[in-house]
Amino acid sequence: MELLVADLVGGFVITAAITMLVVAFNSSNRVNDRVNATQTGRTAMESIRQRVRSQTCLFPLEYKVNGSTTTTGAQASIIHADTEKMVFFGDVGSADPTTPATGSVGFHPQLRYLYLVTDATGRRGTLVDGWRTATNTSTPFNFSITPASSLESLAAPSTMALVPPARRRAIAGGIGNMVAETAPVGATAPTVPLFRYYDAADVQIGESAALGAVPTSELGEITKIVVGFKVFGLTKKDQAGGSTNPVDRRTATFKDEIYLRTIADRCQ
Repeated sequence: MELLVADLVGGFVITAAITMLVVAFNSSNRVNDRVNATQTGRTAMESIRQRVRSQTCLFPLEYKVNGSTTTTGAQASIIHADTEKMVFFGDVGSADPTTPATGSVGFHPQLRYLYLVTDATGRRGTLVDGWRTATNTSTPFNFSITPASSLESLAAPSTMALVPPARRRAIAGGIGNMVAETAPVGATAPTVPLFRYYDAADVQIGESAALGAVPTSELGEITKIVVGFKVFGLTKKDQAGGSTNPVDRRTATFKDEIYLRTIADRCQ
């Protein structure tokens, strides 16, 4: 009888100890996820700010595409804009065409790509920074990118895929939608709205359903870009779907409003 009582009490003690270890382990994972997500998100947001605020304008006769000079019209610095991708001309002060940024004061504009590559779930992805430099260092700057023939084709996915690996880098992984899940957990290929665009009246500029992007005629009207995203930690877990209003302690959310420095003349 005494042994049975001792076994019973010992079982309770061991069970309690194991429960405490499991709770402590899970809590530690949540904290590590949150810390990792916060660090990743801060770096990602700062990189986005630096790239977007480096935008510059190239007017007619100042640039070429595969040697062909544009002689009419005017070009805003933003070439393509949708919820998951931005393509624009930027100047990060790099006189060396092989480097993305240096302390040089030389003007050498680059074609910058900021885009999100979603994973199989569609709920998160990797934020990528890509760039192309002109083949020359003076006006008109020539962007030699076969088979591109226009500024619009420079932003096409097929052209983006031709950016050399040495000029692409992952800014951050585990990027998800901060505002609202666009599909239930486990659904495939929902859109993750990373970028939203606004005009001078603070009215959101919508995408064209046919283009899946902001119409070319409205690119010059963009004065503010709202960047919002959620960052998953190392375990890539969150608490979405756990209840009606889950308290997510594993991920970190970030949001910022970036005002474009070319709004005074709209590049037009």
